[in-house]
Amino acid sequence: MKTNLLEKPTLSSRIKSARKQADITQEELAQTLNLSKQQVWNYEHDKSQPSPDQLLLIADTCKVDPGWLLSGRGNPF
Repeated sequence: MKTNLLEKPTLSSRIKSARKQADITQEELAQTLNLSKQQVWNYEHDKSQPSPDQLLLIADTCKVDPGWLLSGRGNPF
């Protein structure tokens, strides 16, 4: 399922959109970040926020711009 990355205003929704756009499951992202699937779910549902290092790894894994992931400004790619 493809999502429109430009319509996601919050960090949590941008993380989820980027992951889905990259066709990566929560479990796969969790393995990349060395976290539990629950922690990724928490990031995507605004229950907690990733560290700066984790944000960079999420951006790299999902092939999106880290600045966009953090702020929502600019081009996601």
